[in-house]
Amino acid sequence: MRVVVCGAGAVGGSIGGLLWASGVDTVLVARGEHGLALQREGLRLLRPGSTQTLAVPTVQRVDELNWAEDDLVVMATKVQDAPALLDDLAAVAPAGASMVCAQNGLAGEPMAARRGFATLGMMVWLPATHLVPGEVRLHSFPSAGILDVGAWPAGDSSVATQFAAMLRAAGFDAQARPDIVAWKRRKLVSNAVGILHALVNGPFDGLARALADEAAAAFSASGADVVSDETFTARVAGLEQLEIDGLRREGGSAWQALVRGRSSEAHYLCCEITLLGALHDVDTPVARAVQKAAARLDRAGCGARALSAAAIWELVGRGTPPTP
Repeated sequence: MRVVVCGAGAVGGSIGGLLWASGVDTVLVARGEHGLALQREGLRLLRPGSTQTLAVPTVQRVDELNWAEDDLVVMATKVQDAPALLDDLAAVAPAGASMVCAQNGLAGEPMAARRGFATLGMMVWLPATHLVPGEVRLHSFPSAGILDVGAWPAGDSSVATQFAAMLRAAGFDAQARPDIVAWKRRKLVSNAVGILHALVNGPFDGLARALADEAAAAFSASGADVVSDETFTARVAGLEQLEIDGLRREGGSAWQALVRGRSSEAHYLCCEITLLGALHDVDTPVARAVQKAAARLDRAGCGARALSAAAIWELVGRGTPPTP
């Protein structure tokens, strides 16, 4: 089984690079300066205590590949870039090809399923950074990261079992799970708080608590299964984030996107909260305010951490956080 990793940034580069290094037939799909750097010089993968240059085969477009029936696609682009990629893949990949959505949020899997792919979800807990073309910094220790995978929306999957084994052989902590969406729902709460980390210059504890409370209320009202905080914390507790060459990881995927001049994932993360709120009569003013703030920054091209917490509270309709 060949693994085609579409999007070779922090997550996709780490997955594709280490799979290839472990002997798995792997190809990366990456565009722009990053794709050119990978083709010219290989992937420079920095980890605590080591640096590797990995000559992973790389193409810039999915129509450059000769596709096989048993190819497994890993969609590791930002979720806002998924529609265009999926349209390209639908034109060239085998009908019913298996696809793993290695993305934050819950929107990628329905997009893939609507285009006929045999869809799997992935819960990604992988502290990596991609800011420089051709380079990925993977800060996780002792494993390369936590990558749980399962059939979407639920159930057992032989592909998930096989892929999890390949990931473990490559150095990741990976499990096949029949309830992957419940795990991704809980991870979405962490990702939504990560949006605040990307937008806000200064403390935002009150906003984070309010956003997490809105998500919990919306999930509860909808009846959706969500992994408990205790179970999720136990799963990720053993993974440390270490410095590389004396430098710590400064921010997550949303922060990295804004630093690179790209749009953030804020809409596709917070919209899951606001949508469930609308469907089940749960007010979600903080989630709406974060969406609006991120959209304004995206439009203005202001970059990361350009807002204060007070500015977002103003959008909520309160000049100060509520009294505990």
